[in-house]
Formats: sequence, structure tokens, C-alpha cells
Amino acid sequence: FEKENINTLDATGDLFLTILSALAQEESRSISDNIRWAIQKKFQRGEPIINLNRFLGYDQGPDGEWIINPEQAEIIQYIFQQFISGKSANKIAKELNHTGQKTLQGCIWRADAILRILRNEKYIGDCECQKTITKDYLTHRSSKNNGEAPRYYVNNHHTGIIDRLTWNKAQAILADNHTQTDH
Repeated sequence: FEKENINTLDATGDLFLTILSALAQEESRSISDNIRWAIQKKFQRGEPIINLNRFLGYDQGPDGEWIINPEQAEIIQYIFQQFISGKSANKIAKELNHTGQKTLQGCIWRADAILRILRNEKYIGDCECQKTITKDYLTHRSSKNNGEAPRYYVNNHHTGIIDRLTWNKAQAILADNHTQTDH
């Protein structure tokens, strides 16, 4: 206020402040559009934006490549094997907790975390980009992409932890369980 010599007690200062805030908001929108465009171009080239520090099973190599973390991969393989052998996500979570295993964030396992792993295509080496979008550049809240923006699917992006046969079996069980709960 001192630098721009804005007096908030009179009408001209209030008007000036309104104009400055409108310009700042437009600048924010413009920056957001530019960032969205750059991200879209990365996705079109098949370059996902994934924080591997928060993703179980992989570490980031020196050149940005995905490297399988053997200890974490064992947990992923265990989850898939137990699921296709007939165990529920809830039972698998209980078993992992009973053996003292923790999630990547150090929490106990829950069925919803197991189901997210079972549905995540990254464990077979594929990568779907733009599953979520940021609709509002002011709040920066992201939400599920329900067709508002294109999704990009990259086959064989990295080495998978799970083979495609195991993946397909798990997806068939998940689809069957879903149709059973719908009726």
C-alpha cells in the first residue's frame, strides 16, 4: 500500500485495489492455462507426471527412469497373488497388518488401499495419464476426470511388477465382484 501509494480510506484507492486484484487474478489464470498446456503436451508424448516417492513398488533412477524396488514389489506381488487365489481385500489388509507391514506412508493397511493397488495399471508397466484434473485455478483442487479432458494411455511405459495374466485375472475378479454388489 505504501509502495503504490494506495489509500484504502477513499474511493479511488478502493477502485485501484479492485483493478490490481483483477489483474492479478487474470495473471494467475494465464499462468494456470500455460501450465495445463505444458502438462497436456507431456501426456501426449507419453510422459507421465508421477511422484515415485509416494508410489509403492518403484523408485526413481538417476535419469528419471522407473526402477523396481524389490522389497516393495514383494508386497505388490503378495497382494495380487492373494487376491487371485480368492482372498478379499479386507483379509489381505489384515494379513499385512498382522505381519507388521506398513503402507508407504507408515500407516496400517486398509481394504481401500489394497483395492487401489489392484486397480492401478502401473503395476503391469502401463500408465494412464490425466486421471484427475484441476478444474479451478484458484483453489487448485483436483478431482476425477470424468471426460472433461482427454486421458492418455501408454502401454509398456516401464517394467511391470505384475505380469499381464495375473493382472487380467485380478481385473476379472474385481469386475465380477462389482457386478455382484450392483444386484
